[in-house]
Amino acid sequence: MIVKVMILKNPLPTPVHKNLFQVVLSVLILGLVTAACQPFLPSTATPVTAGTFPVDPLFNEYYQNLGGENLLGPVISALFDEEGLKCQYSVAVLMCLDPEVTGAARYRMAALGDRIGIHEAPVTTGMQPADSMVVDGYLIYPAFGKMITSLHGMDVVGKPLSNPRYNYALQRVEQYFENAAFYDRFDDPSGKVSFLPYGWYYCGRTCHYELPENKTFNPIIQPLDTPFAPVLEQKGGLNFSGQPLTQPYTASDGSLEQVYENIVVYGSKNDLSVVHLRAVSRLLEMIAVPPGPQKYTAKDNMVFYPTSSGLGYHVPVVFNNFINDHGGMDFSGAPIADVMYYETDIPRQCFEGYCLDYHAAAAESLRVRLVPLGVKYLAHFAPANAVPTPMPKTKLVLAASEQAPQISSQEKQIINVTATEAETQNLAGNVTVVTTLTLPDATRTTLPVSVTDSSGRTSVNVPAMPSLPNGSLVVYTVCVDTPGSAGPCVNGSYLIWNQK
Repeated sequence: MIVKVMILKNPLPTPVHKNLFQVVLSVLILGLVTAACQPFLPSTATPVTAGTFPVDPLFNEYYQNLGGENLLGPVISALFDEEGLKCQYSVAVLMCLDPEVTGAARYRMAALGDRIGIHEAPVTTGMQPADSMVVDGYLIYPAFGKMITSLHGMDVVGKPLSNPRYNYALQRVEQYFENAAFYDRFDDPSGKVSFLPYGWYYCGRTCHYELPENKTFNPIIQPLDTPFAPVLEQKGGLNFSGQPLTQPYTASDGSLEQVYENIVVYGSKNDLSVVHLRAVSRLLEMIAVPPGPQKYTAKDNMVFYPTSSGLGYHVPVVFNNFINDHGGMDFSGAPIADVMYYETDIPRQCFEGYCLDYHAAAAESLRVRLVPLGVKYLAHFAPANAVPTPMPKTKLVLAASEQAPQISSQEKQIINVTATEAETQNLAGNVTVVTTLTLPDATRTTLPVSVTDSSGRTSVNVPAMPSLPNGSLVVYTVCVDTPGSAGPCVNGSYLIWNQK
């Protein structure tokens, strides 16, 4: 780990005092696959991007009025019928039209948030921005409120299903509503709001669109007990702690413990009115430096915290203000070092209970942020009974090939499948795949699931199909079996040819 000791620029000490530190912050087959695997009416146009479709004329005006592809993402299905409605998926939403209704009221977005199962109780007792609004007890993040206004109100996006969620792993604020969900990146000074991919997530394997990396979406659906919530709300709530990652569990010292994205909290099972932070910075071996003499004062935008014998640490005023607003130094724990650079150009200071980063280019309310140390703690220290909530899995890439490109209707076929981790290119074992066959008459058959071995490989046996006529094309789709979400898929085909 590369560490550079530094001092922050204004509002931190001025360059005159930088000597305290050493470094300053200075085509046919594809057509058949698409038609066979979609429960939608066929599209007559050829998509420009794999898995996309043209906007049906029924939705063209509605789609464009809501921001078109720039906001809703590309359309990823053909037009289809659902309970008497005409519907079409975009990456962000499911657009529907009621042909029995006239006027603008015939258009709506489907309540995909409800279908996915997202819901959390409203919490509005934490710190609230001055320009925030509250709907049904839910605090609406200001930037999302402006977006909702531009979309012509709550009737379009539906009722809120969650409070604003500070997703520290992906560095963004998220909020879920019945019909749509939004995010705002921490480091985007323009305050640009984007849609989260409800449509892509709910459509699942039926839609063959590959989501870009920057659109990652893994909603937290499993409800978790949060016995520490009343005390944490007084410290800043989920904006401060991040989302809970585990159920409460009994720690090795007998206390009740729970891991959040940014912190690890614990307390007595008999009295949860008093909550403490685990010293995760020391447990995770964040850089610790012995205390030194005082060289700066408030005139230099520094607060000096003595530890012993007149020695201590300098804490920038911006960090000190954050600490005071979130339970004080008694809650955060003492500093373990002065401000430093770690691997990035972001200044960081660690205290026993958490670490703070300073992002000078971000919006003022997002400049001081906690580092998601809870995720690291969960990987290293939390016991098995912590029962972590599902986290985004490693992205996988599938490869599949048939043993013979042409067989007779009396022969069996073997489809060989390989799973690889996208980032490391390592072969991925214990991956469950499901194979679906699509026959010339558009009927579909799902074969028994198969699991890759330690070398990342498996084989799927396809029985002989003597009833198929000569010249039949059998299309197969192999997908990672990921309940509740869309796993990666790969397609192929082979020919039934009986020698005459």
